[in-house]
Amino acid sequence: MRQQIPLAVLAAVTLVACNTPEKESAPALPPSHAPAAPARPAPIDGGLKAHMRDHFESIRSVKQAVVSGDVNATKRAAAALANHQSAQDLEKYSEEIESIRLTASRIAEGESLGAMVGDVALLASQCGHCHLITSSITSFEWTEAPVRNDTGSQRMQRHQWAMERLWEGLVGPSQQSWQAGAAVLAADPVPASMLALRGMPEDVAAAKLATLQELAAKAQSINLLAERTELYGELLVTCSGCHIEAGLAE
Repeated sequence: MRQQIPLAVLAAVTLVACNTPEKESAPALPPSHAPAAPARPAPIDGGLKAHMRDHFESIRSVKQAVVSGDVNATKRAAAALANHQSAQDLEKYSEEIESIRLTASRIAEGESLGAMVGDVALLASQCGHCHLITSSITSFEWTEAPVRNDTGSQRMQRHQWAMERLWEGLVGPSQQSWQAGAAVLAADPVPASMLALRGMPEDVAAAKLATLQELAAKAQSINLLAERTELYGELLVTCSGCHIEAGLAE
């Protein structure tokens, strides 16, 4: 088994492609048990930055769909990602691109959110892995967390902000984004009474939110890419489950 290494604190730079550093420095990813994917689309000759922007938005669409608890939307977004054409400038990284396509194909073939969430988190870490080995760390426009107060709606907004920072922490990869998201998620639990108002039994809501807080606390102390990937998958399970049961799914 390959040794995993901690993520270093990484400076955010503009996305570019450059020479590949030594492979040994890249963090190990969980093994894939993917079925054979459809034939890989032919590469396109276009601007690399524009291609990567479209690629990122495709992956974000997959994540947003699963958080919303929409199985069909998740499958559609994943199928589109699996068929996304790569830029010719990325041909030297065909192995990494193919691993992303295989993961997207598994999601597109999934029948339930429970079968999809682990691979949705894996997609994010595969992006981060590729960015590391190409020295192309992705930068994100920083937005401050919503102001903290005691209203349920405001806490939900901070919760959403935190989950987005954790996602960026995997994709970037970005230590700053991951730690900021983990800190806010741990500090601002959504009150069980808010979910109870949406029809969820308060004891059930309290148990789900307690699980969420345990995961948020753990997120603050882990540094390995594989561990963060697994934990984010667990967060997606918890969040999407709450959204569905409380009628919050979009």
